[in-house]
Amino acid sequence: MNSSISVPIERYWGIDLHKHYLVVGGVNAKQEIVLSPRRVDLDVWPKWAQAQLTPADVVVVEATTNAWDFYDVTSPLVQRVVVANAAKIALIAKNRLQSLLHRHHLVLPSGHPFTAIHRAWWDTLPVSPTERLHLKHDLATLAQLNTQVAEIDDEVQRVSCVVPWSKRVTYLIQLPGIGLITAMTILSAIGDITRFEHAKELVGYAGLGASVHDSGQTHRTGRITKQGRKELRTALAEAAWSAVEYSGFWKAEFERLGRRLDQMKAIVAIARKLLVVIWHVLTAQVADRHADVQQVATKLMRWSWSLTEAQRGGLTSRQFIRYQLVRLQLGDDLTHLRYGNMPRRIASIEEVLSLKPEPRRDA
Repeated sequence: MNSSISVPIERYWGIDLHKHYLVVGGVNAKQEIVLSPRRVDLDVWPKWAQAQLTPADVVVVEATTNAWDFYDVTSPLVQRVVVANAAKIALIAKNRLQSLLHRHHLVLPSGHPFTAIHRAWWDTLPVSPTERLHLKHDLATLAQLNTQVAEIDDEVQRVSCVVPWSKRVTYLIQLPGIGLITAMTILSAIGDITRFEHAKELVGYAGLGASVHDSGQTHRTGRITKQGRKELRTALAEAAWSAVEYSGFWKAEFERLGRRLDQMKAIVAIARKLLVVIWHVLTAQVADRHADVQQVATKLMRWSWSLTEAQRGGLTSRQFIRYQLVRLQLGDDLTHLRYGNMPRRIASIEEVLSLKPEPRRDA
């Protein structure tokens, strides 16, 4: 802090910190933009900050490797520097709003309380001016994050239907624990699967291979190296947890590993095995030999619902499901899938092939 005496906050600055530069943008207390995002080299930042920041400003920066060096340089110039975990910002805002309601013994409205439809309800709450200001800022933060998340979801859905991703994503979505976001995260990290001649190379690239300690007299393996793509390891760990919950095959494998490993080591082993399966299905462009056709069809249905008709290539949802199943060479005799309390019909192979060429030809 610049001073032991707090002054009214004038502006909020958001910092996206990188190794050699940062991107800075700012808004005032009315959420009006005072500076559109601008790149500033880190060696120039001290001079820029002295000229632009005031003791009434608050700066928020994501927690990264060099965040605390940035903090030391910047904190004397402003009222407060907040080092935030970006993944938890929305959760923090929600928790603060929940705490506000608990303090005043207020009951949340029905449905999702943080959507725009309930904004008028929040505006009428009997709270102090300071609490109202915090409430306004937290709601604005959630609204902005929700908008950004929706935009990202839309873009991921669009990209999943264009070359080269459209020819690969199906082979990942068929796997237990992997939805569209996870599939696209994995594919973006892997790139062209032909870069990896063997599955072992892909495991090493992800940092999921065991480290080796070799002194000349002893040779032993240790924990995973964690020297590869962090986002790939994270996506695989999340997929592994989901796979052991919903797939009978992976649940049994997890329980088998759990007899000699603790839970976390067992899930890392599942993530590694799942990555080996990913290498095989992408390399050979085939269905997983343990695939549950009903589960695969259901996942394809959910994917189809997130797409526009144009993104589905002009196909209906029923036709899109069949088209992808034909590509996977799965479920030729499947006519309906179970979802909720009623079966849902899927298109026949003949119907789809009359509209689209044989999917396997361009896979």
